[in-house]
Amino acid sequence: MDSRDDGAELDRLLTFDGRTAPALLNQVFWGVLVVYGVVVVVNAVRMEYSALSGVGLGVGPIVLFQLGAMAAAAVLWPTLPWHRGAPRGARLRSVLFFAATLVLLAFGNAIMSTFIIATAVCHAVIVFGGRAAAGYAAATGLTAFTLHLAPPEPDPGRAVLEAGGILLVCAVMVVLFRSLDRARRKAEETRGLLAELRTAHDELRRYSDRVRDLTVAEERARMARDMHDSVGHYLTVINMDLTNAERFRVARPDDAWQEVHHARQLAQEALADTRRWVRAMRPLRLQGCTGVEALRVLAGSFDGTGIEVRLRVLGEVPELDEVTELLCYRVVQEGCTNALRHSGATLVDAELSGAEAAVVLTVRDNGVGADAAAVDDGFGLRGLRERVEAAGGEFAVRSPTAGGFEISATVPRPPDPVGQAEAVRTEAER
Repeated sequence: MDSRDDGAELDRLLTFDGRTAPALLNQVFWGVLVVYGVVVVVNAVRMEYSALSGVGLGVGPIVLFQLGAMAAAAVLWPTLPWHRGAPRGARLRSVLFFAATLVLLAFGNAIMSTFIIATAVCHAVIVFGGRAAAGYAAATGLTAFTLHLAPPEPDPGRAVLEAGGILLVCAVMVVLFRSLDRARRKAEETRGLLAELRTAHDELRRYSDRVRDLTVAEERARMARDMHDSVGHYLTVINMDLTNAERFRVARPDDAWQEVHHARQLAQEALADTRRWVRAMRPLRLQGCTGVEALRVLAGSFDGTGIEVRLRVLGEVPELDEVTELLCYRVVQEGCTNALRHSGATLVDAELSGAEAAVVLTVRDNGVGADAAAVDDGFGLRGLRERVEAAGGEFAVRSPTAGGFEISATVPRPPDPVGQAEAVRTEAER
C-alpha cells in the first residue's frame, strides 16, 4: 500500500468530528469488550475465579457482575455524547458508563478493564475536560490500589504496580485525546474561517460586478453624451442645410447647391467622428493589443480627425496590469477627446513614464487652453479623477500660461504577490 494511502487510513481512524467516537477508539472498545466477554465465559466454565473469594463471593455472582457491567457499557457506549456542553441526561450516561468500567475493574481482569477504562477517560476529556479526565484516572488508580490491599491477602507491591500502570495508560490517553480535541476545534475554526472567506469572496465578487456595471454604465453615458454633442450637432446642421437647399432649389439654385455642398462636408466630418468613436470604444485586448501598444493604437485612432497625437515612452515602463492599463487608456482618450472638441488644438503630446511603484502619464495639447477649475468640473474629467483616486493615484488638470491644456495622472501599480512573498521570506530568514 502506498504511504499516502497509509496516511489517509490513519487520518480516517483518528478523525474526530465531535459527534461520534473516533473509529480507532470505537474499534478498540468493541474489540476489547468482545474478547473480555469470551474470557468471562471461559473462566466461568472452567471455574477459575478466585477474585474476591475472601468476601464470600462465588463464581456465579462475579460472572453476573461482570456480564452486567459489560452489558451496561455496550448499551451506553453508542449513546454517549462527544462534545462539550452536552445536556444533563447525556452527561449522566457518561458517568454511568464510567461506573460500569469500574465494576469491570473490581470484578474482572485488570488488563482488559484498563483498556475499557481508557475509553471512558478519553470520553471524559472530550465531554468534561482535562480535569474531569484526571479525576477519572485517579478514581481508577485508587480502586485498583484498594482492591489489592483488601484482605485476606493484601499485596502492596502489586497494588502500587497495577495502580501505577493504570494511571500511566490513562495519562497517555488524556494527552492524546486532548490533542485530538484541540485539533478538531482548530479544524472547526478553520472551516468556519474558510466559510467566511468564501462568503466574503462571493460578496466581493458581487460588489466587483456591480462596480464594473456602474463603471460601464458611466462610461457609456459619457460616450453617449459626447457623441450626442458631436454627431448630434453635425446632424442638426446637415438637416438645416438640406432644408435650405430644398427651399432654394428653384429660386436660388446656386445657393441650394452651396447648402448641399456644405451638408456633404459636415456629413464627412460626422462620419470621421463616428469612426473615431467606434475605434476608441473597440476592446483592444480582443485585438491582441495591451500595455503601451494599446495606447499607440488609441493614439492612431485619432488620425484624420484634425489633430496629431504623439505618444512618447520615457525610459523602460514595466508591464502594466489590467487596472493600470485601463486607467492610462482612459486618460489618453479623455485628453485627446477634450483637445479635439474644445481646445482647437492641432497637436497632442502624451508622455508615459514609470517605475515599479507607479506609472505617470501626462497629456498636453497646443490649443487655446481653458480654466482648469471649470473644465475639471466637467463630467468626463470628474469621473476620470474619481477612478484614478479610487485606485490610490493622483489626478491633476492645469492650463499653462504658455497656452494649451494639460492633464496628468499618477497611477500606483499593485504589488507583485510573488515578490512580496519573497521579500517576507527573506526578511524572516534574516
